Amino acid sequence: MEWVYKDQTGVIIECKVNSDIDFNSIDTVNFKYKDPDDNIGSWGGQVQDATEKIVAVDLGLENTFNVSGVWKVWPYFVMTDNRTIPGIPDEVQCIEEGDAPPT
Repeated sequence: MEWVYKDQTGVIIECKVNSDIDFNSIDTVNFKYKDPDDNIGSWGGQVQDATEKIVAVDLGLENTFNVSGVWKVWPYFVMTDNRTIPGIPDEVQCIEEGDAPPT
């Protein structure tokens, strides 16, 4: 499980896509999330490396992880023909600064 500090800025999320998605047909990359309070939202992402099938989102100065607990994050693709392809969620543990990271 990945982890991040609550209210941390400068977070970059990367995901290696293990499927047969045609990267030339991707129109939009988003990363969806479900926070520990069951709120669902998304961040705009991008193809970082089409050859290696890596997508990413740079959250910059946003302190997006503002609720402690387990977040679920997954890539979500909109293709040029308007098909949508959700990825498989992964868990991110959001911890208070000063707490030990999960092992």
